[in-house]
Amino acid sequence: MADVQRRLTRLAEHTAEAHGCTATVEHLQDVPAVDNRQEWLDAALPTLRRVVGADRVLETGATLGYDDVSEFVNAYGGLYVMLGAQDTELDAAGNPVPTPGGRGIVPNHNPHFYLDDDTLPTGVRLHAHLAADHLTGRLLPADRA
Repeated sequence: MADVQRRLTRLAEHTAEAHGCTATVEHLQDVPAVDNRQEWLDAALPTLRRVVGADRVLETGATLGYDDVSEFVNAYGGLYVMLGAQDTELDAAGNPVPTPGGRGIVPNHNPHFYLDDDTLPTGVRLHAHLAADHLTGRLLPADRA
């Protein structure tokens, strides 16, 4: 986040300077990266794998791309789960890459974002099972069980 803030500040200042102006940048809210805690991931993996299949569950690294979800995850526990809903396939390392001839990978909050509607039933089923397993105590980190 610090690097992003430095770059945005520099961009604003240099753009303003190029036009004979000045710029002041104020970052109003520091939002930490979403980084799922291992204990919640360990608790949820059986449900995730049961519902969508073990071969379709992939761990991703921390990301800055999801608003303030990290504040909730850090304060109360939980997970941020992404549903693969675009024209992607997995490369040899298991990373999502655009499907040849597809529409590409477009991030949320982008005017070109799209969603494959056929994935919605999987998303609903996944969230329903996660909620049911959590409410019945089957999805709790070891320190909360």
